[in-house]
Amino acid sequence: MTAGLNKSIEDGIRSADVYGRAIRVYRYLRDNGPSHRDKIIHWCGFPSPKDQPVIAYVEFYNEVMRLDKILRRHGMLIEGGVSTGEVYRLVGW
Repeated sequence: MTAGLNKSIEDGIRSADVYGRAIRVYRYLRDNGPSHRDKIIHWCGFPSPKDQPVIAYVEFYNEVMRLDKILRRHGMLIEGGVSTGEVYRLVGW
């Protein structure tokens, strides 16, 4: 991925990123490839699913949906969910 496109994507994410987690999810998936939901939640600063399962998963899914919407403008998307065993990955780059 070119540096210019990467900067453009990150600028778009930052403009809609309320808690600073969407940019971390994007970078995590970009740098680490396909990853399980709980690992992403842990490394990207979401509440612990062990302490607050509903809040952690709702906040994670909201960020993923918001991030996916931004990435689609750049020809990318996030693939994952129940059908993939809760493994998420970036597609299209």
